Amino acid sequence: IPNFVKNLSRSGRELPAMTKLVMSVSAHLVQYWHWYLIALVLLFISARLALKKDRVRYSFDLLKLQLPLFGPLFQKAALARCSRTVATLLQSAVPTLQVFTVAANVVGNEVYARALRGARDSLREGSLISVPLRQEKMFPPLVTQMVAIGEQTGQLDRMFSKIADFYEADVETTVDKLRPMIEPLMILILSVVVGVIITAAIAPIFEMYRSVKN
Repeated sequence: IPNFVKNLSRSGRELPAMTKLVMSVSAHLVQYWHWYLIALVLLFISARLALKKDRVRYSFDLLKLQLPLFGPLFQKAALARCSRTVATLLQSAVPTLQVFTVAANVVGNEVYARALRGARDSLREGSLISVPLRQEKMFPPLVTQMVAIGEQTGQLDRMFSKIADFYEADVETTVDKLRPMIEPLMILILSVVVGVIITAAIAPIFEMYRSVKN
């Protein structure tokens, strides 16, 4: 495209607006690509440093859970992960307080980590685990009710295992539903990008033919 546009410009013909736009963007990226690379590196480092703060990490994880398309998937994955961890540790006769400490560290989401720490503190004070979980909106009623039943029947490990089984299967189902939606979206985005480039390449040819015809 640059060689063709260069030869067309020498003939004195006016380039189409789309071709000018693509060429100007290309020239800008070629000239200032290193600044964009530096900016991306600085942005990545700044994000990593900011996420080390509990408040920022909590806000970021809460935002992920509220995304319109992937939020429910992140929520189900976090519930499956923490439930499986708690169930496995309880079945291994690990002390309950230590179980929720470990689960909070491996859940990978600060929103659920805080809720698990709250359950640990509630248990340390002699209260029920399900009480702080009910106060967290990201725990569905199904989870809190099953946890409460597990506390009442003394089968907390079994209930967490059932919760993990349910959400692990739900995650697989959700991924299978999202995959057919993601592929057309990616094809659409790529089609727009390629279409703009092709239009920028073909438009000068039509302009030249039109000029010759006139």
